[in-house]
Amino acid sequence: MVAGRRPRGTSGPMHDRTFDEQLGTYLTDVHAIEVQALEQMRLAPRIAGDASPARFQGAGLRLGAVNLGGFFKAQPDSPVKIAGFAYAVEALEIGAYELLRRTAQRAGDEDTAKLAEQIVQDERQAAERIAGTWDAAVDAALREQVGAR
Repeated sequence: MVAGRRPRGTSGPMHDRTFDEQLGTYLTDVHAIEVQALEQMRLAPRIAGDASPARFQGAGLRLGAVNLGGFFKAQPDSPVKIAGFAYAVEALEIGAYELLRRTAQRAGDEDTAKLAEQIVQDERQAAERIAGTWDAAVDAALREQVGAR
């Protein structure tokens, strides 16, 4: 593929960018998502309080993407919201890496495409692990609410 040329029939926001430029943009995006996710994972145990945060963190809890710490602290059912938002962030990461993979393939960058595919699989597994914590999150939230009465 010639740099800067797109397959026939493509249009939209990428039409003014080369594939290499778009690839750089997507790499920057996934890096920013991962950095924010790591910071939120570091803060999650304090946000969750006594709701067995190690269990959620060990299951791949990553809140990332938006800073919701204050929101979670104000909620009586933080474990449930943390698990739900962690799952949503995994979905965001899956989408970001899928876009990166597909763009890399079209740009002829097979190394980046393969790496992005591996990461997508890891993100899917993390989402499944988080989904596996939902019952525990509901139980923890109910214990908090009963204990607060």
